[in-house]
Amino acid sequence: MTDCLKYNNLVLLGFNSQDEQYGRLVIDNYGNVQKILKNGDKMLLANSGIMALYAKDLFTLVKEIKFNNSTNEYCLNDIVPIAANNNLSVGYVVSDEREAMGFLGLCKSLPNKPWFIYASSREVYGEQKELPVTESASIDPINNYAKGKAFIEKQITSLKDFNVAILRFSNVYGGLLDHNSRVIPALCINALRGDPIKIEGKECVFDFTYLDDVIEGICLTVKYLQSEKSSLPAIHLTTNSPCTLENLAKTILKVTKSDSRIDFYPPRNFDVTKFHGDFTRAKELLGWSPKHSLEVGLSNFIKSLQNNIQEYPNNIDM
Repeated sequence: MTDCLKYNNLVLLGFNSQDEQYGRLVIDNYGNVQKILKNGDKMLLANSGIMALYAKDLFTLVKEIKFNNSTNEYCLNDIVPIAANNNLSVGYVVSDEREAMGFLGLCKSLPNKPWFIYASSREVYGEQKELPVTESASIDPINNYAKGKAFIEKQITSLKDFNVAILRFSNVYGGLLDHNSRVIPALCINALRGDPIKIEGKECVFDFTYLDDVIEGICLTVKYLQSEKSSLPAIHLTTNSPCTLENLAKTILKVTKSDSRIDFYPPRNFDVTKFHGDFTRAKELLGWSPKHSLEVGLSNFIKSLQNNIQEYPNNIDM
């Protein structure tokens, strides 16, 4: 840990309080751990002045940084935390808030004030009557995951002397490290297997955003914060293209050419039933707009899934 204090950039990709593995990890929102960076990647990051720090939880991260920094040797310029536990049926609002407060306390103690990007979620809005939802809509979370996100948003916006950006994502898909219980991976895997597809709430409407578009949005946000030296208001990285879960399932069957049966069930009682977000602000401030339609994004994801199935979490048996 001592060596990483020499670097100027901190990219905190996430943590997993249930896994004892340490090292250079990428962790998705469900806490699945995949070691994906090899030695060559570490050198590339180091040569770029970037150090990715990971720990079992934020408490451990803060403790280790403070322990190894008795002489204030480090100076962090950029912070991008992008992980949380988004198991909506349970949530971890208490631990998420507590750990976030400890981490923000560390940020406040830094000799310089780094710019800060926080990855939030459309979940903070809860159930909105007016669609598409804009960033000025009321914050009204209905589950613990969303309550944690909303709490941390409030704490971040109250930071003094920090340039911050809050990005609100919506149903991001397209990564092979995604958890296979999330709606798009689950439907795609079952369609490829020929197994029945389970839809909970066929009329529920969501805004599915392709991973590559989100990455571009994050990069544009970094560029803005580095060049403008000022904060951004909350920004949607969404498509404003509403899609029902029934139509999502039918599109997946079309792309996979599957004859899987669709089984319909009542909607989940801990999630919103409709959302699609306006991205006008992202276009005006960042020059960002989504480039991938749902069908194109699904086609890309399914091809990647077929080509890399052995590397998919849990080695899905196709």
